[in-house]
Amino acid sequence: MTVGVGTGTGRLASAHVVGAMTGWRSRVMTAAMVVIGLGWLVWPLVDSLSAPSRRQVNDEAPWVLAAALAMAVALATTLWRDSGRSARVMGVLGSLVIVNCLVRALITPRLMGIEPVYVVPLVAGIAFGGPAGMLVGVWSCAASSALIDSVSTALPAQMLVWGCTGLLGALLTRTRHVAAWLWGIVVGFAGGPVAGLFLNLTGWPTDTVPGDVGFLIGLGPAQNGLRLLRYTAQTSLAYDCMRGLTTALGMALVGLPLIIALRRVWGVHAPAVSEGLRHLPGSQVSWDALRRRRRAARVNDLWRRRQPDDADQSDDTGQSHGADQFHGADQSHGAERPDATASEPTNSPPGNPVTQEG
Repeated sequence: MTVGVGTGTGRLASAHVVGAMTGWRSRVMTAAMVVIGLGWLVWPLVDSLSAPSRRQVNDEAPWVLAAALAMAVALATTLWRDSGRSARVMGVLGSLVIVNCLVRALITPRLMGIEPVYVVPLVAGIAFGGPAGMLVGVWSCAASSALIDSVSTALPAQMLVWGCTGLLGALLTRTRHVAAWLWGIVVGFAGGPVAGLFLNLTGWPTDTVPGDVGFLIGLGPAQNGLRLLRYTAQTSLAYDCMRGLTTALGMALVGLPLIIALRRVWGVHAPAVSEGLRHLPGSQVSWDALRRRRRAARVNDLWRRRQPDDADQSDDTGQSHGADQFHGADQSHGAERPDATASEPTNSPPGNPVTQEG
């Protein structure tokens, strides 16, 4: 196994440290949230005979919301564990949640169809990894809905869609800054209609829609899926395209500086190696070489720490008369050394074969 080491500002230090704040706990929790959430959301398409009625949806809404919030708390806990219980990590993610809440409170209620709230989760996913993007999307949706008093039965689905937008950013986590920014614009625009399609699943199965666009109990997934596509095209496609255009425009304006800044804060960092390796050109360095370098740096550090003690011992030896341990002088003859400083040990370390290893 090898590790890439580089020093350029626009270059990733290592493919293994991008999104390093995530771990197996947060990844498992993110996967569980996606599977459970999408299974609940598309269930009317899978089995139309067991699709809930409007009354059942209203009765179960508090429990579904409580389950969604519990999974969001569990995701935050696993991210905190995987990041080494770092308050700095949660502080950065919390700041992004607050910023997104303010964006929604200031812009979205006044300008319908313009929703720049998908930009921050997408950037968080690009910079920090999928679980972090999922967390920012889920919590910013829940908190901003409470802030603007728009909590409804569709809130769990909205939380899932916002979180999945941040999860899509994980596809660009290991790409360079400019490439991630450009592809983020494309993903942001395409995500608008896709998000609208999934959000329509929250009300379409219980709405009474005439014609061939309404949900019909007894049809298979393919037939009801075509009806859902026609329903989306007739009702919300323009709104969804405006959402995608807003996200793409937001990524084009602020995406690149945000990606660079957030990656420098946490998502991309140099590996913990010795000082000498930081000046190497970008190359592939084996783990054996890294261990030898660390061992050499440790030996040199210990030598530098022992230099003052060695100097004191050499001074005491130079001041003593009739004792010359370095040249084997006979103490019984009382011979004096001609030059006391000539036999003092030097402060420069002897040749260290460990430091000379590749």
